[in-house]
Amino acid sequence: MASIKLGGKEYPIRFDMAAMKAVQDRYGKVQDLATHLRDLKEMYWILATLINEGYKYNALELNVSAKQITPEQVSIIMEIGDFYNGKTSQSIIDAFNEAMGDGKNYTAEELKKIADGATKRNLTQAATTK
Repeated sequence: MASIKLGGKEYPIRFDMAAMKAVQDRYGKVQDLATHLRDLKEMYWILATLINEGYKYNALELNVSAKQITPEQVSIIMEIGDFYNGKTSQSIIDAFNEAMGDGKNYTAEELKKIADGATKRNLTQAATTK
């Protein structure tokens, strides 16, 4: 599982289907995630979501209760350099790449194109099944 180091502590991050749904619910379109990686307030939410999914996965594996972290708590532990040096965005991209499971290392721009393509395929399929 991918991880991120914030405030000197390692946190699991997981970009699973629940995270994908949360992103879609928040932004309307999954492909808009790349745009929000540059927005500090949204970064707190994105990281809290991915960390919580990592916690849930670990808890499921260990049959224990999952910890929770809030966007506000992320804002407290996240250092300015974590955001501005690109490590945070890269960790999110790494988690997405791991979730894809195809061994490729996509960039943020490529992730946007993948999401655009998936959305277009879904729309085409929906239109042809009517």
